[in-house]
Amino acid sequence: FYCSPSVYLLLMCFLCVFVLFYFFRSISFYFYVPHLTLDLSFYLFLILCLYVLFPLIFVSFSLPLLFSASFSQDFMPFIQRTSPLLNDQILN
Repeated sequence: FYCSPSVYLLLMCFLCVFVLFYFFRSISFYFYVPHLTLDLSFYLFLILCLYVLFPLIFVSFSLPLLFSASFSQDFMPFIQRTSPLLNDQILN
């Protein structure tokens, strides 16, 4: 059973998010501010999702596309036209 590395990275991200979510909940219950326990864990979970999980998902799905052969063949003439310095480096 083979999966691409981006799928494995995505599964690991979800696993880490759930572990960290319960870790934050346990920390907030440990400090025990009754009206802030769920709010603190939820806000930390949201911050983690926005700044860690979503960029990782985006990178894991865009990097294979970026380095695939079809993508580079389609966009290499455009890159050579728009960047003379890169064109000189490729030719030399």
